[in-house]
Amino acid sequence: MSRHIKPRSEFFKSRSFVRICHHAPTALLGILVTALIVLVAGYGASRTSEFQWFLLRASLHNQFPQVQWITTRELADWLEDRHRLPPVLLDIRTVEEWNVSHLPGARRVDPGASAEMALPGATTDVPVVTYCAAGHRSTEFTTRLRRASIPTANLGDSSWLTDVRAGS
Repeated sequence: MSRHIKPRSEFFKSRSFVRICHHAPTALLGILVTALIVLVAGYGASRTSEFQWFLLRASLHNQFPQVQWITTRELADWLEDRHRLPPVLLDIRTVEEWNVSHLPGARRVDPGASAEMALPGATTDVPVVTYCAAGHRSTEFTTRLRRASIPTANLGDSSWLTDVRAGS
């Protein structure tokens, strides 16, 4: 049984062509969405480090919703404001990390220290800002200080290091 093949001009007039054209917008949309997903995934892969930091921060904000966060710009403005009581800066990292770099005027606190050990005799009118390398230790420590009624904000991860070097 031989099948009759229509000439090209007849195909464009046929119902098959009309059905293909009718579904073309849907198919084109599918192709465009797939291309967009591939582009976003490619961009994300090239920015893996930034994406991982984003996920870490989002996770910390989700795990510790009661923690007040502060940006490096907000901290810099606070430290420059002569009409505002400067915060006590607590670096919640190891001695080795501290020796590599730390914020000027900061005090190093062992990540496992209690609020009383970190700030003996602290009162509730002295503001505190904590920070560490990735954000988890300082977030946990901020929670401990807040339970002790010490007003504390968390700078979080080591973004302060690059911001301080960049002059933010």
